[in-house]
Amino acid sequence: LETDQLRSSPSSRRMAQRIVAVLVFSFLTCISFDCVSLEPEAYIQFSSPKYSAEETGGLVIFDVIRSGNTNNALKVDLTTGKGSAGIGADFILPAGRLSFLPGETNKAVSIAILDDSLAEGTETVELILSNPTDGAVLGTPATAELTILDNERPGSVWDRTFNASIKATDYVN
Repeated sequence: LETDQLRSSPSSRRMAQRIVAVLVFSFLTCISFDCVSLEPEAYIQFSSPKYSAEETGGLVIFDVIRSGNTNNALKVDLTTGKGSAGIGADFILPAGRLSFLPGETNKAVSIAILDDSLAEGTETVELILSNPTDGAVLGTPATAELTILDNERPGSVWDRTFNASIKATDYVN
């Protein structure tokens, strides 16, 4: 059969109408049963790529932000990566998984900074968000650097009993 014959044939038109009806019905059914998500994705990210804290003890508080679709609960892992600061020696990281409830757009995270008596200089640790659940994707920044500013300075210990005018030979008998 020629193309013109197919277009003008009543049976061809009925077949095309049935196919269109099936496609429309399938699409509407799929939307009704949520098999096609028309909602935008959820994005998870740090509020800043850099945070800092003094090594005097206490807490550094930073935010993990959720944007886009906030209709569902979701979770994201928070871990550490490279850096000179050590878990348990310089800071304590809370539980490694953050949970967002439906509608929640901000999660404040507290990291305890541990004070020690070592003159170590400035230390850093990389904070990493990973493995978002429920269709969420990582936004930018998904990593951040925490800088811990040392409060002990090399050579800052002052010995009040030191007398520069005394020579080592003054103590030799």
